Amino acid sequence: MSLLINEQPEPTGTVTALLDPRPVWVGCLWDHGDEQVKEMVPATATATCGDLILCDFWDPRTGKDRAHWMEKEFVRDRPTSIAPSKKKPATDHPAAAPSPTFDVGS
Repeated sequence: MSLLINEQPEPTGTVTALLDPRPVWVGCLWDHGDEQVKEMVPATATATCGDLILCDFWDPRTGKDRAHWMEKEFVRDRPTSIAPSKKKPATDHPAAAPSPTFDVGS
């Protein structure tokens, strides 16, 4: 059975629910009995309390989604879409030359 090593205890201060829960990555340190494994887990941040963030993600111990209190240093925002590339068109490149023109006569 896996154990989440860096899970934090329940906070003692005022818990503030996020009005708009946001997708995050959570850095987890799991103890699988014979080895420790670090991994980034997709989660949803739903509340905060001081330096703690309540993150909902899948728990291998139970096989279900579960809320874990995590320190802010282990939580990173997770983009929900991939932004289009902002490459400049080739004609803006300093080495791009104008197309030559030819007078073919009539």
